[in-house]
Amino acid sequence: MRVKQWFDETEDRTRAWLSRRPFLYGAVVGIGSVFFFRGIWMLADQISWMTGTLTFILALLILGMSGTITSHFISDRVIISGLKKEKKWEERLDIPDDSDQASAIRALRNEVKSLQGEIKKLRRDITGGK
Repeated sequence: MRVKQWFDETEDRTRAWLSRRPFLYGAVVGIGSVFFFRGIWMLADQISWMTGTLTFILALLILGMSGTITSHFISDRVIISGLKKEKKWEERLDIPDDSDQASAIRALRNEVKSLQGEIKKLRRDITGGK
């Protein structure tokens, strides 16, 4: 458990530091993404039966089942949460496993209202209160 906590704390510190340097943050994420995909590509090339069609179908299944095929890879929310040293989205949303759908929906609505307030405040800060 100590290793997981160390990685979690290191991630939080790194995100906070990089959030103050958006250009560097983008470069680090870009380089990491390229290296990740290059490694996967090279591994797939070593598998003789991995055809283009099969690769595409597997990718759709993996991305579809994980819910990431329709989501964004990175957003302003990631940078803002790092600047504010907030917990990650999944850590902030505290819904017990045994809760019913109605309470989960109420929790999500409250979170959306909170985010809308933060957006309004950021707009006021950016426009100088206009």
